[in-house]
Amino acid sequence: MSVVGSLVSFLGRDAFVEAGIQEGLRLAGATEADLPPGALDQAREQAAGSALGSLIVSLVIVAAVAAVIVQMRNGRNWARIVLTVLGVLGVLAGAVALIGLSLLLGAGVLGLVVVLASAVQIILAVAAIVMMYRPAAKAYFART
Repeated sequence: MSVVGSLVSFLGRDAFVEAGIQEGLRLAGATEADLPPGALDQAREQAAGSALGSLIVSLVIVAAVAAVIVQMRNGRNWARIVLTVLGVLGVLAGAVALIGLSLLLGAGVLGLVVVLASAVQIILAVAAIVMMYRPAAKAYFART
């Protein structure tokens, strides 16, 4: 779900940037005419570069998590602990991201997809953490 959310965010970066700009202007009680010349273009360029960097970081994190999952599957208890910490951090980050719900939904359908992907990711992370500590899982890690 992280990859889906990241890809949609990257593909819809223009819509998200515009929604963010409009929300920022609204909160500041300003209009585009109140900004210095070129300020919006500069903000859009910076956001586009940031979106690509975020996508790359997301893909690297997913690859690292996959490697840790393989270690957990091999019975490494340290991997279970690492995944628990990452899962809790993911749930917290997802909850914080959902705080910006109005901004995301202001970006249209792509924003809705990101919100749904974040919600599903939170639910899956909580479920995975619970499953890693069920009695059968405890016995599996105690064996190895």
